Amino acid sequence: MPPDELYDADYSLPRFALFHDRPLGKLKFVNGDLDMAEPLAPDAYIETSLEESKQLVRLIEDSEEAERKGRLAERPYLTLMKDEKAQQFKIYLDRRIKKTDVYLEDVHRKISFKLPAEGRDLLLDTYQVK
Repeated sequence: MPPDELYDADYSLPRFALFHDRPLGKLKFVNGDLDMAEPLAPDAYIETSLEESKQLVRLIEDSEEAERKGRLAERPYLTLMKDEKAQQFKIYLDRRIKKTDVYLEDVHRKISFKLPAEGRDLLLDTYQVK
């Protein structure tokens, strides 16, 4: 789902985000529940709360399209899910002397975004992206 479809002014639709170690294979929803061909082990992902996922969507919306820099993070994937749609990003960290910039690359469209400072802080501090 393209980033412009992620934004939803009232945020009333259920959504969640996963930070995970490997790309997700085929996903399908059965009776509203996520069914993965190859399920992730409980220690292989971090699931956000509804509020946190809304904040991530807003931060991606506020991001600037930019050429990605840096290296893949240790837990390199972020997948946003809404209804029966999913969008997967690779997470890149560009470590500099005084700060680390965070870039997200849409794995299907090969478009990269540089997160604003608030997004960088959320990923680095809250989700311990390294």
